[in-house]
Amino acid sequence: MDSSACRKTGLNGPALHKCLQLAVLSLLFFSFLCTLAQAGQTNITAEVKIIKPENLSITNLTSALALPYGSQLRFAIGLRNPDEYSATNIILNISITGPEAYNTLLPLQSLLPGQSSNASILVSGFTPPSGSYLVSAVASYHTGNLVNFTNRQYLSFSVLGQPLHRSSSPAPLPQTGSGGTSEPLPLPGATLPGLSLGALPISASAVVGQGTYAQLDFVSNSSYGENVSLSVNKSFSGLLSLSQVQGYLPPGGNLGVQALFQSSANTTPGTYIIPVNVSIRPASGGASKSEMIYPEFSLYQNSYGIQLLGQSYLLNSSSTESGIIEIINNGNATINNATLSTLLPLRSAENLSSISAYGMPNNISLTSEGYAINWRVSSLPRKRELTAYYNIYKPSDITLLVHPQNIFTEASPIVSSSVIRVLDLGASSFYPNSSGDIYTSLLYTGVSPSAMNIYLTGPTGFSIYSPSANFSVTPNQEVSKKFYINVGNSTGTSVFYMYVSAGGYNSTYSIPVVIISPEGGARPNQTASSNNASRPYPLPILPYALSILLIFSLVYIAYMHSLRKPKVNREKAMELSRLRERIRRETDE
Repeated sequence: MDSSACRKTGLNGPALHKCLQLAVLSLLFFSFLCTLAQAGQTNITAEVKIIKPENLSITNLTSALALPYGSQLRFAIGLRNPDEYSATNIILNISITGPEAYNTLLPLQSLLPGQSSNASILVSGFTPPSGSYLVSAVASYHTGNLVNFTNRQYLSFSVLGQPLHRSSSPAPLPQTGSGGTSEPLPLPGATLPGLSLGALPISASAVVGQGTYAQLDFVSNSSYGENVSLSVNKSFSGLLSLSQVQGYLPPGGNLGVQALFQSSANTTPGTYIIPVNVSIRPASGGASKSEMIYPEFSLYQNSYGIQLLGQSYLLNSSSTESGIIEIINNGNATINNATLSTLLPLRSAENLSSISAYGMPNNISLTSEGYAINWRVSSLPRKRELTAYYNIYKPSDITLLVHPQNIFTEASPIVSSSVIRVLDLGASSFYPNSSGDIYTSLLYTGVSPSAMNIYLTGPTGFSIYSPSANFSVTPNQEVSKKFYINVGNSTGTSVFYMYVSAGGYNSTYSIPVVIISPEGGARPNQTASSNNASRPYPLPILPYALSILLIFSLVYIAYMHSLRKPKVNREKAMELSRLRERIRRETDE
């Protein structure tokens, strides 16, 4: 463009410079849009989960409205986990207020997302006097590293008057300060010379109208024979009978006696602590010595559903405490996926290794509240029972073992994919003979650490680099993985499959992969399988048209801007300049 053309159009000077600058910027912007359009990646989402936290909730808390004095308290509590995360480390806080207060912390079974459970809680070691009581229950739990709390539930119950089964003039009993009640301590005799207790029943339980046996075993430590005499306090003679009341104990020998606790249909439920007098006298003659032992028997109403009964013994002169637990299914259906937790106070054992358990699959753990033996009940048919056993070697405080706490929890069934949540799953867009990613983000919602295995498969002719991945995951941990693949010379939509296993569960996910066919059948710098010459991908029309329109708009704006400027005649300007010069000279003269 020459100067005369510039003068005709008015595009001269700063206006022309600005116009050229805007045109160059427009071309650069156009090039950027085309590059994005040609190299862009389109995500194809197969499944996305948005995590919305919801609180674990206590759905129900129930018990009998009225209890006879001395009955064992029984609560039924329901929990539900509506969250997308698992709820672990669930600790239930039960607080009872009334004429006598009681508070306890109980660990409950962890719950998977969407899972619920119903627990039957037997409160041991608490015999409230008559009156009205209010029970409050709330639980704390963990979701990952966060500590949350459930709603609080309440219930009321009353304890009826003093029991009819206690004698109006009972024999003198040792006292204990447990809960402010008068309750004898089942300690073995230590004042009987030459005699030790091989087996002493601490406690046993039965249902109304039935009986239970307890074994007493006396061992001689003397070098001479002894005569042993046993007698039951007459106030309880109708409840407890002995297989023999007299026997000879040879030097170094032993004497076994069976005690039968038998109730009738009219016997009042409750706790019966029965004094048994033990006397020994040398067989050769001499003075006798006596001591009282106090086996405890708990009598329960026969309940529908799960009934928990048990026995507890001191063995080998109190060097071992042995427990037996019976789980009886009185319901009409088989119980599956249940857990029985036996809770032992922290001061009842020296350490975790001093506790052993057998009879059913179990694990023993140490919690902030004590020791927990968790028995796994995979299946218990109707009208059947299971028996579990445990031993505590060298118990630290045998008075704490009179009332072991048992919690029976039945969890709802879960679907096989409940411990695996897909947060993100998708793939890039592909062209023939191109490479890209298939990516996933998973959330493990199991209640215990586990191994997670991920494996990706695809159609024949596709290449997957490192198709498997293994992770060690903990509850509520997120795992992300990218798989690098090459799609080969294919077009259309192909389906890949991702297999995930964790926490004993397996899941399969399908992933569609779109392979775009370019015009002409080949990509730049690639050779098509046909005889046609390679051609580049067509540029998108829309960015091209917008960029051209922008350039013309900028040129038009610059042109109109130049037209608005005032026009100057060059000859008149020169004449005015000469006139100013002449006036200046005349003024000087």
